[in-house]
Amino acid sequence: MALSLTGCAREREPGPLPGFEATQWLGEEQSTGDLPAGASLEHFQAGRREFAIIVDGRVSEIIEMDVASAPNDSWRTVIEGQRAALVREQDGDLLLVQTTDYPNNAVTTFEPPLPLIISGMAVGEQRATEHSVTVRPLDDAAALIDRGQATQTLQRRSDQALRLPHDRMDRAAVFERTLALDLTRAKVNETNRAWYVPDLGLAAEQSREQVKVLGPLGWTHERLMLRVP
Repeated sequence: MALSLTGCAREREPGPLPGFEATQWLGEEQSTGDLPAGASLEHFQAGRREFAIIVDGRVSEIIEMDVASAPNDSWRTVIEGQRAALVREQDGDLLLVQTTDYPNNAVTTFEPPLPLIISGMAVGEQRATEHSVTVRPLDDAAALIDRGQATQTLQRRSDQALRLPHDRMDRAAVFERTLALDLTRAKVNETNRAWYVPDLGLAAEQSREQVKVLGPLGWTHERLMLRVP
């Protein structure tokens, strides 16, 4: 999530997340939770990943994610003009420190960082965390666009069989996040579900972000993507 307050459109009526469960990509849930619950699920390796964007159950396009390493086991990913700064803790947690929205010249920082994976989480377990948020221009770190508070709930769902393009079937650990940001100029609600496959990393992601700015103005962004092995 990279929040931008530089443009908006009238908000359409909210609806459910894209119909991932109704497509051919998911298998049955497996509640045993045998897969590890730590950042080892995100198999970081510098280079380029490909993801298929799914619309109405079909592949509509292929997009690329660039992954680069940084000091102290931290990583940078860039996809569709959005950069995420991530850090992998010694205890296995995977944290989101900052996002950058290049098209809209906005940098969003979370303090403390947002957990994406918490080591040792059991199936059905959930954790709530609170964070301060600042949004600054990319070209002026001293300036301030907005600030406020964020509340996130992270839950580990049942492991699930996942069919990737080219008919590769893998078992994935599933984490779902709900994030609410209460900023001075905007309200943001995001739901994100991520499927992680050991030795592959992020294999699928389904997200929905709703932004309200200055009363009735706002926008909604939805995306469903599958890793192309």
